[in-house]
Amino acid sequence: MLKKYPHISNLFVKDISGGFKSIAAAVVQTAVCTVFSTASWLTYSAVAYTIGATTAQYLFLSNHELSHGMYSESPRKNKLLSILINGPIVVPYAISFREYHLAHHSFLGVPGKDMDLPSEFEKKIVSNSRIRKAIWLTFQIVAYAIRPVLIKSQKITFYHIINLLFQIIYISTIVFFFGWAPVRMMILCVILSGGVHPTAGHFLSEHFTNSSDQETFSYYGPLNMVTLNVGYHCEHHDFQQIPGKYLPLLKNIASEYYEDLEKHHSWTKMLKDFVFDDDISLESRIIKKDKNSMEKVTTYKKNQYGTQKNRDS
Repeated sequence: MLKKYPHISNLFVKDISGGFKSIAAAVVQTAVCTVFSTASWLTYSAVAYTIGATTAQYLFLSNHELSHGMYSESPRKNKLLSILINGPIVVPYAISFREYHLAHHSFLGVPGKDMDLPSEFEKKIVSNSRIRKAIWLTFQIVAYAIRPVLIKSQKITFYHIINLLFQIIYISTIVFFFGWAPVRMMILCVILSGGVHPTAGHFLSEHFTNSSDQETFSYYGPLNMVTLNVGYHCEHHDFQQIPGKYLPLLKNIASEYYEDLEKHHSWTKMLKDFVFDDDISLESRIIKKDKNSMEKVTTYKKNQYGTQKNRDS
């Protein structure tokens, strides 16, 4: 692709403005959860689901950008910024996420190395029960947080410690001045953002497969506007060094490489299909023996998604 379109390399830049936007999002989330944590249950729920969960997802995806070093030329600055905006997520995950996520790119579909893959324990417990799939989906973000720690722990570094200390200071400050209510609302927003929320559909749509030979899928719908274009996922896996901001430009430049790939049209429908379609489960992923292997060990039903290329899911 680069040989044909060498000017794609012009997109290998840093999105400096993204860093400022991520800080603004962290400030907004802190303020929203502080102000509305004592509101009536109706207002509280509405704000948590609309503003809170959407902003939490934005912060998750800002940390995703930072894991690829998108906001600064300095690796140290990217790590420190990821720690700074980690605050409203409550759990000190930013530094750990970076290592796990980069391994996901290097070992896509390889059990024990790609922590994005559901564990055998999860697949066994959830099975194909609609009720258990709904419960797993609701707390999907919890599974994403716990799974890597149980399967492949990391060596603790200086930045892990700073991440933890910052979270202790951040949460202690909130509690000292406003009590635990804002923290509880932040936790709710995090759970909502990774579960039954439209933007959470990207967790499933990216790699839950509806093809025997395609393992990554894109989504080009409007929710990309609040998720840093994470829907452009085939493009992202092709060029990790391009900020989400510029992935639509990549697709326009090299459109023939992407237009015939299967794609998703609705994250919300993907969430619904995961629960109610009996042919979709945690098994619906392509598994590979190792990162260089061309042999794919698949455990899903080959025709479980049908044959329509641009299916509305």
